[in-house]
Amino acid sequence: MKLTAPAHMPTGIMFLPDPQLGDVVRPDSRIQVLRSMTGLVRTHVKRQTTKQTHVYNFNLAREKALELQAFIQTYAGVKWRVTWGSQDFVGILTANPAELEMSKRAVISASFENVVVSLEFETE
Repeated sequence: MKLTAPAHMPTGIMFLPDPQLGDVVRPDSRIQVLRSMTGLVRTHVKRQTTKQTHVYNFNLAREKALELQAFIQTYAGVKWRVTWGSQDFVGILTANPAELEMSKRAVISASFENVVVSLEFETE
């Protein structure tokens, strides 16, 4: 996966391994439930066809996770271009700061430590 920021004039590029299976692409639709005085229930779906949320989970080495964290802090609040396989979209990172969760610790060397990182983008 390739992350470039800012999207309109890239000054930073970050390459990440493929995300773990289970990445999510979902449209941002809202369901509104209305109840009348007689007890009749009506539901309305407010569809927003232009916005989508992309969630990617990565299993990274500790050094790469720290590099990603510095990249996120540098380019927080600007639009990013995300390229992965056939997907290419421009979006904003919504979960800032990104959560870094240690999944494997090593006593001998930091290169054997693994970190799970979750990135969530919202496209327009």
